[in-house]
Amino acid sequence: MAEVDKQSRGDELDRVLDVALAKYAAVEPRTGLEERVLAHLRSAAPLANEAWWRWSLAAALSAVLLIVVTLAWRSRAPSHPAIADHPISTEHHDAGPEKNVAHHDANAIPRPRQARRTHALVPAPVVAAVPKLDQFPSPHPMSEQEQILASYVAQFHDEAVLVARARKEAMDRDREQEMREAGSDGSDSQVR
Repeated sequence: MAEVDKQSRGDELDRVLDVALAKYAAVEPRTGLEERVLAHLRSAAPLANEAWWRWSLAAALSAVLLIVVTLAWRSRAPSHPAIADHPISTEHHDAGPEKNVAHHDANAIPRPRQARRTHALVPAPVVAAVPKLDQFPSPHPMSEQEQILASYVAQFHDEAVLVARARKEAMDRDREQEMREAGSDGSDSQVR
């Protein structure tokens, strides 16, 4: 009897659930919902295209700005290297003894005389803000430390030579040790 009671309760529960699900499935959407959703989707499509054009415009403007900044930066840099201001000789010197000698050879073909160079044909020299000196590296006055070192070497030449040799040997040892360490690190990684 308990079993029949449980079964009737289960059947009753099934019927209640079926009725509730039928009511839930039978509900119609609100009036105009479909039209509102479709209208919203239609209005969102132009926004997507508009966003694409905005990004394209932003990228183009960024590229133009980058080009303008690059050109402005390059225009500030000197376009020509600094050169020494040497006067350019514009006179034409003929070499040889035949400069003013008249030839009386009847078979000789007269040559046209070469025109002398004028200032109009010579390009104007580029003058740099700081003229380039004739010697590289350019001589500069010694710093205070360089003056102290020079006076030390002048006064204690033998000791300065010994210190320089000892320092060079120490640097060579350090370099060899670094090479050995680098070689051992490389060989360990190759063995692994």
